[in-house]
Amino acid sequence: MLIPVTDEVADGPWRATLELRSGLLVKKFHAKIRFPPTQGMAPTTAVDAEATGGGALKGLVAGILLLGSALLIVANRVRRYGRRTADV
Repeated sequence: MLIPVTDEVADGPWRATLELRSGLLVKKFHAKIRFPPTQGMAPTTAVDAEATGGGALKGLVAGILLLGSALLIVANRVRRYGRRTADV
């Protein structure tokens, strides 16, 4: 992706964040940008936000799955206990 920048923009450093979303999947990338004093292109490196602690979505999904599993186990035990007392 190329973004033209005029002389009105300071050379930086600038912090850029790119967030990509597809359904429940979210991927963030961060980069520090400095514009060269002359015309041309300067290299920059994007950093994966998940590698730097941005995995909150994975933790949330894992927590929901654990809670759902616990509820299923409890419901199954309650159903079994109810059958035993009804048979007596």
